[in-house]
Amino acid sequence: MAFKQNNTRVVVLRTGLVLSRQGGVLPLLYNLGRLGLLTPLGSGRQAMPWIHLDDLCGLYRKALDDHHMEGAYNAVAPEFHTNRSFSATLASTVKRPFFLPPLPTFLLKLFMGGRASLLLVGSRISPRKVSETGYTFQFPTLRQALEAEKKL
Repeated sequence: MAFKQNNTRVVVLRTGLVLSRQGGVLPLLYNLGRLGLLTPLGSGRQAMPWIHLDDLCGLYRKALDDHHMEGAYNAVAPEFHTNRSFSATLASTVKRPFFLPPLPTFLLKLFMGGRASLLLVGSRISPRKVSETGYTFQFPTLRQALEAEKKL
């Protein structure tokens, strides 16, 4: 890698689903939640690594300032969620029931084609290496992150 030859420190932040009302998928999910239309996708057991936008920005700042950071880091919150538990937490946050049956995999594939795998396959990843840097998450739990964004 050319950066290594030039003695340049490289930090890679592998990012989970970024939660922000300012864009991305969260505004759509909030609207579905308010309508009571949240449902697990496929089995609902796929991992949904996530991070609040403020924490992602905080990690970028830390990566710039902390010269001990080098290599790859998982920019995800410490609280693990499956697709089902993520959707249930969001429904609870907007005070709506979470009762619909899962959206079948074949329907997602029918309407989305190969892109359906983005929703049906998840990776359970840990922010262990981030935590070892001493970074303190502002939003370590999904409920805290969703409540903060709901107020905007």
